[in-house]
Amino acid sequence: MGRTPTAFLAAAALLTFAAPARAESRSYVVSWFHIAASAYDGDCPRGLNPGSSAMYRGFLKDLGYKPAEVERLMEGFPMTGGTDANGMLAEDIGAIRGRVNGKPVNVYDNPTVVPESNETSKTIGEILA
Repeated sequence: MGRTPTAFLAAAALLTFAAPARAESRSYVVSWFHIAASAYDGDCPRGLNPGSSAMYRGFLKDLGYKPAEVERLMEGFPMTGGTDANGMLAEDIGAIRGRVNGKPVNVYDNPTVVPESNETSKTIGEILA
Protein backbone atom coordinates (compact mmCIF):
# COMPACT_ATOMS: atom_id res chain seq x y z
CA MET A 1 0.00 0.00 0.00
CA GLY A 2 2.92 2.29 0.44
CA ARG A 3 3.45 2.44 -3.25
CA THR A 4 -0.04 3.59 -4.22
CA PRO A 5 0.23 7.17 -2.91
CA THR A 6 3.65 7.52 -4.54
CA ALA A 7 2.41 6.23 -7.89
CA PHE A 8 -0.65 8.46 -7.59
CA LEU A 9 1.47 11.52 -6.84
CA ALA A 10 3.82 10.75 -9.73
CA ALA A 11 0.91 10.36 -12.16
CA ALA A 12 -0.72 13.56 -10.87
CA ALA A 13 2.56 15.48 -11.31
CA LEU A 14 2.96 14.23 -14.87
CA LEU A 15 -0.60 15.18 -15.78
CA THR A 16 -0.33 18.58 -14.14
CA PHE A 17 2.82 19.60 -15.99
CA ALA A 18 2.10 17.87 -19.28
CA ALA A 19 1.72 20.15 -22.28
CA PRO A 20 -1.81 20.22 -23.65
CA ALA A 21 -2.35 18.12 -26.74
CA ARG A 22 -2.80 20.20 -29.88
CA ALA A 23 -4.37 19.12 -33.08
CA GLU A 24 -2.53 20.36 -36.14
CA SER A 25 -4.54 22.23 -38.74
CA ARG A 26 -3.48 23.75 -42.02
CA SER A 27 -5.23 26.13 -44.37
CA TYR A 28 -4.65 26.63 -48.06
CA VAL A 29 -5.82 29.28 -50.48
CA VAL A 30 -6.00 28.39 -54.13
CA SER A 31 -6.66 31.05 -56.71
CA TRP A 32 -6.82 30.44 -60.42
CA PHE A 33 -8.37 32.68 -63.03
CA HIS A 34 -8.79 31.20 -66.46
CA ILE A 35 -10.89 32.03 -69.48
CA ALA A 36 -13.63 29.67 -70.55
CA ALA A 37 -12.04 27.21 -72.94
CA SER A 38 -14.98 25.04 -73.88
CA ALA A 39 -18.36 26.16 -75.14
CA TYR A 40 -21.09 24.71 -77.29
CA ASP A 41 -24.13 25.93 -79.20
CA GLY A 42 -26.89 26.53 -76.73
CA ASP A 43 -24.56 27.70 -73.94
CA CYS A 44 -25.45 31.30 -74.81
CA PRO A 45 -29.02 31.12 -76.12
CA ARG A 46 -29.14 34.83 -77.04
CA GLY A 47 -25.76 34.74 -78.76
CA LEU A 48 -22.44 36.30 -77.80
CA ASN A 49 -21.41 39.89 -77.28
CA PRO A 50 -20.18 41.54 -80.47
CA GLY A 51 -16.48 42.13 -81.04
CA SER A 52 -14.84 45.37 -79.92
CA SER A 53 -15.16 47.12 -83.31
CA ALA A 54 -18.91 46.44 -83.45
CA MET A 55 -19.27 47.58 -79.85
CA TYR A 56 -17.43 50.84 -80.47
CA ARG A 57 -19.42 51.50 -83.66
CA GLY A 58 -22.56 51.15 -81.52
CA PHE A 59 -21.14 53.45 -78.82
CA LEU A 60 -20.41 56.15 -81.41
CA LYS A 61 -23.83 55.76 -83.01
CA ASP A 62 -25.52 55.98 -79.59
CA LEU A 63 -23.56 59.17 -78.86
CA GLY A 64 -25.02 60.78 -82.00
CA TYR A 65 -22.15 60.46 -84.47
CA LYS A 66 -23.29 60.26 -88.12
CA PRO A 67 -22.49 57.05 -90.08
CA ALA A 68 -19.74 58.78 -92.10
CA GLU A 69 -18.15 60.07 -88.87
CA VAL A 70 -18.34 56.61 -87.32
CA GLU A 71 -16.56 55.05 -90.30
CA ARG A 72 -13.86 57.75 -90.26
CA LEU A 73 -13.27 57.31 -86.52
CA MET A 74 -13.22 53.51 -86.80
CA GLU A 75 -10.70 53.38 -89.63
CA GLY A 76 -7.57 51.82 -88.12
CA PHE A 77 -9.33 50.98 -84.84
CA PRO A 78 -8.15 50.49 -82.11
CA MET A 79 -4.72 52.09 -82.20
CA THR A 80 -5.08 54.62 -84.98
CA GLY A 81 -7.87 56.25 -86.89
CA GLY A 82 -9.66 59.51 -87.19
CA THR A 83 -10.19 61.85 -84.30
CA ASP A 84 -13.25 63.85 -83.36
CA ALA A 85 -13.40 67.62 -82.92
CA ASN A 86 -11.69 67.24 -79.52
CA GLY A 87 -8.84 65.13 -80.96
CA MET A 88 -10.09 61.90 -79.38
CA LEU A 89 -9.84 58.43 -80.93
CA ALA A 90 -12.84 56.07 -80.98
CA GLU A 91 -11.49 54.04 -78.05
CA ASP A 92 -11.17 57.21 -75.94
CA ILE A 93 -14.66 58.37 -76.90
CA GLY A 94 -16.03 54.95 -75.94
CA ALA A 95 -14.36 55.14 -72.54
CA ILE A 96 -16.04 58.44 -71.65
CA ARG A 97 -19.46 57.67 -73.10
CA GLY A 98 -21.16 57.86 -69.71
CA ARG A 99 -22.95 61.04 -68.65
CA VAL A 100 -23.41 62.51 -65.17
CA ASN A 101 -25.30 65.81 -65.03
CA GLY A 102 -24.81 66.06 -68.81
CA LYS A 103 -21.02 65.88 -68.60
CA PRO A 104 -18.94 62.98 -70.03
CA VAL A 105 -17.51 60.56 -67.46
CA ASN A 106 -15.37 57.46 -67.71
CA VAL A 107 -17.62 54.40 -67.77
CA TYR A 108 -14.92 52.25 -66.15
CA ASP A 109 -14.87 54.56 -63.12
CA ASN A 110 -18.68 54.94 -63.18
CA PRO A 111 -20.13 51.67 -64.52
CA THR A 112 -23.71 52.43 -63.50
CA VAL A 113 -24.04 55.46 -65.79
CA VAL A 114 -24.54 53.35 -68.93
CA PRO A 115 -27.31 50.79 -69.45
CA GLU A 116 -26.50 47.12 -69.94
CA SER A 117 -26.20 46.20 -73.60
CA ASN A 118 -28.66 43.65 -74.93
CA GLU A 119 -26.84 43.32 -78.21
CA THR A 120 -25.83 39.88 -79.36
CA SER A 121 -24.16 38.72 -82.50
CA LYS A 122 -23.27 35.19 -83.56
CA THR A 123 -23.71 31.86 -81.85
CA ILE A 124 -20.62 29.85 -80.95
CA GLY A 125 -21.28 27.48 -83.84
CA GLU A 126 -21.32 30.36 -86.31
CA ILE A 127 -18.02 31.65 -84.94
CA LEU A 128 -16.29 28.26 -84.99
CA ALA A 129 -17.59 27.35 -88.48
